Amino acid sequence: AKGENYIPLAPSVTSIGGISYMSKKGWNSSLRYRYMKDRPANNDNSVIADGYFVTDFAVNYTTKKFEFGLIVENLLNAKW
Repeated sequence: AKGENYIPLAPSVTSIGGISYMSKKGWNSSLRYRYMKDRPANNDNSVIADGYFVTDFAVNYTTKKFEFGLIVENLLNAKW
């Protein structure tokens, strides 16, 4: 029907990315993000599902035989 041409929860814009650092002494780290724009939650777009922007941080130490790591998910405590 006219005006009911939305696909519920289908994202129109999404993005992921990040930046990483590696040292010569076995340390590496990264800062990553995930983004999704607000999107229709039903066919006529009268209900909107909120988008989100979530940031994660990881740090690792690598030896010849092992890798030890720590990940902090949702670093900025975003609601999603």
